[in-house]
Amino acid sequence: MATMNSKTVTVVIRSCGERTTDACRRLIEKQVAPENVLLVQEVPFEQALRKTYTLAIERNARWTVTVDADVLLRHDAVARLVNAAEQAAENVVMLEGLIYDKILGKCRQAGHRIYRTSLLPRALELVPVDGTQIRPEFHVLQQLEAEDWVSARMPDVLGVHDFEQYYCDLYRKSFVHGQKHLAWLPALIERCRHECVHDSDFRAILLGLSDGIASMDSAKIDVSAYRRDAQFLQQRLQLTEKPPLAADDIDDAFVETVLATAGLPGEVLANGRATARQRAAARIRQAGLLRSIPHFAGVALDDLARYLKCRE
Repeated sequence: MATMNSKTVTVVIRSCGERTTDACRRLIEKQVAPENVLLVQEVPFEQALRKTYTLAIERNARWTVTVDADVLLRHDAVARLVNAAEQAAENVVMLEGLIYDKILGKCRQAGHRIYRTSLLPRALELVPVDGTQIRPEFHVLQQLEAEDWVSARMPDVLGVHDFEQYYCDLYRKSFVHGQKHLAWLPALIERCRHECVHDSDFRAILLGLSDGIASMDSAKIDVSAYRRDAQFLQQRLQLTEKPPLAADDIDDAFVETVLATAGLPGEVLANGRATARQRAAARIRQAGLLRSIPHFAGVALDDLARYLKCRE
């Protein structure tokens, strides 16, 4: 593994008040010297992205790891990212591994990246105007790829995402999912319907999905755009918001237990059953896409109507 010093890597944590901000930082500071771990709290996200790149350029380490504060990294995640980056081709601008996502119940790329710091001045120039792109960082990487730089993926599962978050944040993210990831909705709705019986997080998630689907307004990443909805969340779900989380409330064992329970690698099965996506694929193979669409629409609407059953 590469040596973790100030010339090797800077880690920038981006936070908009996530409940796990302090825990995220504590886990990383066990891997990297605290003086090499920086916190960015600007909003909207485009401003946070500009600040992230600017700070990394100023620190001028060979590599810059960015981590969203809702991601809890494994004990060796930073070293594994740096080791993979050191072995990558010179035209690779960014690498990312996998995280296990609570909302989706599967592994995906999200919430962490390692950049070649020498290319961040160009990345800074490509940050979009506030509010013009729903995925500003992905937009930057697409523009870099158009200039023949490469974004690479590694198969390692490096942490967990969206565990121990505030209900209002889970609602906000699910609202965006309800508009941004339409193809995921059948699986998401089914997951919520089963999990909300014993995990109140999924009540907030399901309400966010429902409101996102029904909303006529375009989804935005900006936290402040959901302030009004968050104020009504407690009344609508009859839940008391979670108290703040201390930095030492989460340790490496928590992350490893989540991953062990999930049953990795691959897409996680819900209670041993095939996921909705797997069943959908089987139906399409059997009946064809066009004849399957009415069925999927009916299932989605029926499942949304059942979300009130998740109330206590």
